[in-house]
Amino acid sequence: MTEPAEGILIVNKEAGMTSADVVARVRRISGIRRVGHTGTLDPFATGVLPVCTGRATAAAGFMLNWAKRYRCGIRLGYTTSTLDKKIGSPYQLGDGDGPGGWIILVEPEVKLGENIVVPDLGGWKSERFPQPEETNWISIAPDWACEVLSPGTLRLDRVKKMPLYGQFGVSHFWMIDPVAKTLEVFRLESGRWSLLGAFSEDERVRAEPFLEIEIDLSILWLKGPA
Repeated sequence: MTEPAEGILIVNKEAGMTSADVVARVRRISGIRRVGHTGTLDPFATGVLPVCTGRATAAAGFMLNWAKRYRCGIRLGYTTSTLDKKIGSPYQLGDGDGPGGWIILVEPEVKLGENIVVPDLGGWKSERFPQPEETNWISIAPDWACEVLSPGTLRLDRVKKMPLYGQFGVSHFWMIDPVAKTLEVFRLESGRWSLLGAFSEDERVRAEPFLEIEIDLSILWLKGPA
């Protein structure tokens, strides 16, 4: 009979997984029952998580007391805030002979079934926007959602949130990658996302559901020092 492996695994943890999720996955894949991690990483953090298996779990208690360092990057929301101003001014406030008739919110909490999701931008036609609710979240799916990708959220936005938006009838979805300087525009058709167009760099775009305005994509990209 083969003895189960014992030792320390160096796991490169993905964003969205808790340390307990990593332990559960190692147990499932390896068939080893005695598995423990060496320190909790925030679900949004990525990077090295040592995982002990078998008799090596005895070392986990010592490793928990080791000093740890985190390296992080902060996304200040330049793209989100700029797009909010560009769309919100004509579509929410009716400025510049804009059509109005929309409610545009930055990072609203939205309840979709049992899930609470937070798009970077969400837009509701005024007649669909709910009256003030007792909860912190909005109970009606938006008509338009926009996600601004980052390395830590790309998989979550594409694989989890995008299908969820489609499932609950969000009619238009934008995905912006400020690193690649791209915009993808989708429309929901018969329950499936249809790509209407992909744009990049400094293109000028008219995109559903905001066809009345032209967006110069170059304003969305934060420029470094000259």
